[in-house]
Amino acid sequence: MKAKRFSIIHVLKMLLMGIVIITLFSVVVMLLWNWLMPALFGLKVITILEAAGLFALARILFSPFWGGRPNHRQMHHHERNQIMEKWRKMSQSERNKIIKERREMFGNGPFDRDFFESRCNETEQNEKSDDKRD
Repeated sequence: MKAKRFSIIHVLKMLLMGIVIITLFSVVVMLLWNWLMPALFGLKVITILEAAGLFALARILFSPFWGGRPNHRQMHHHERNQIMEKWRKMSQSERNKIIKERREMFGNGPFDRDFFESRCNETEQNEKSDDKRD
């Protein structure tokens, strides 16, 4: 497989695009701040550099700054497929072993299969006893 070579022009284009994107987000933050915050809370109007700093602070505090490891909802499609494929290749005894280990590790929680099965059995028994009363 051929290794990708980055030319200076490619790097400069990417750098310029990054600066443009950061500037656009900073302008949006500045406009929203200057429109809402002084009127609602009596705060001062901010400049574009202060907006860029506020945007960077929000990025650091509220999201993974460099992408990070995605959680299960953000898991990449090929990772999900690999997990599903591995599960399909397992025998039923291997699956049961993994399920048992997980239950021992994390407990049965209120919404597992046993919970619903026991609730269904209770409901059936209650219905039978109600039928006997009538």
